[in-house]
Amino acid sequence: MQASLSTRSGGLGLRSVARHSVAGYAASLLATAPLCKEIDGNYDADQGAALHQVNLALPPADHFPVPAPHPPRQQGLSRALDRVVIAQLAAPGPGREAYRAHFQLLQQEGAGAWLHAFPNDALGLHVVTPLFRTMVRLRLRLPIADSDMACPLCDGTSDSFGDHARVCPCGGDRVKRHNQLRNILAGRARAAGLQPEVEKPNLLPPRPELQGGTEDGSQPRGNGRHLAASAADGSKASMDYEVRKCHHLDTLQACATEGLQFISILGEKRSLSAAIAARTSESSSVELQRLLQALGIALHRENARAIMRRL
Repeated sequence: MQASLSTRSGGLGLRSVARHSVAGYAASLLATAPLCKEIDGNYDADQGAALHQVNLALPPADHFPVPAPHPPRQQGLSRALDRVVIAQLAAPGPGREAYRAHFQLLQQEGAGAWLHAFPNDALGLHVVTPLFRTMVRLRLRLPIADSDMACPLCDGTSDSFGDHARVCPCGGDRVKRHNQLRNILAGRARAAGLQPEVEKPNLLPPRPELQGGTEDGSQPRGNGRHLAASAADGSKASMDYEVRKCHHLDTLQACATEGLQFISILGEKRSLSAAIAARTSESSSVELQRLLQALGIALHRENARAIMRRL
């Protein structure tokens, strides 16, 4: 059922003809009824019956009035049908906690943007078939392996859904994923005229406790010092994240010890997209989709690659 939902709702956009045919028929019948009556004065299709068939699949709170004061669009009818599926998939039950959390994340803004990206290799949007299959299985929360197994890169258990592989600290996959996303953001920032500088290696002494990639970028300051900056999506919790970044692994103090000034900077995707649009003459919404698609492809492709390395 999940695959039949729109990408915005957490699916793959593969509409179920059996489920949505009643919506298409009702919308078409009601929209063309006035013209049909002009052509044939005896035309008398049962519009109420068509809407009634839609209402049979909906909870009472979502029923459409019969007769309809205005012809409903198929998009509205299909969304009502999708809400039924979403409610079923999000329903609580024993052992469903992980799936429900996963499904809720898929409904966040931009989470499905990568599915609309053109597979252009020059833009870094191409995905080879084995990785794409894994990406789709991850989205649908389908098992990647037949059973749990020992992770070949650490002492942990690699679960069949790939959750461990995405957070495993060994093998360098987290660093590679982080660097891919960082480089995309740096490239978009350059396109916006912000002149970012990706963090140079060895600004700070090695920290054995650091597992995975560093999350810092750097920009030159006019006074000769360096500003170590962290980029993250602006959100309701931005202030909390700023404090966390300063204290995570004692980064603020470590930078001060090395003569660096660390300031956690939060980036907002719409502002960045608007800045790019001002230079490309594209709309900010188009640039926002391009940004989300590039980040989504890189994120899910590296997740899939990490999983396949452990199979």
